[in-house]
Amino acid sequence: MTIPIQIWIPFLWTSPLDATFARDLHRAQREWRGEQYAWLDPDVSEVRRWMQREEGGLPEYACLVPSESLNGLRPRRSMNCVAAVILTISSMLRCL
Repeated sequence: MTIPIQIWIPFLWTSPLDATFARDLHRAQREWRGEQYAWLDPDVSEVRRWMQREEGGLPEYACLVPSESLNGLRPRRSMNCVAAVILTISSMLRCL
């Protein structure tokens, strides 16, 4: 049986072991409602959500989450657990 997992990929590289980023990531995961993008911004005081559509394109949903640091996240769902584990390990090795 294949178990789907989620991978949250930051736009600005940061160590997965960074405590500030970990708190921001948990905050974003709590507020996430299925949007394609979650933006982290320390200058906002409440969660904001919107939809945008390029001319002739599909709608894209995003949210802006109050945070301690500035970054963006792209939540991805994966059915391939091996690829997700490799991606996570390679991200962690980059910070060493």
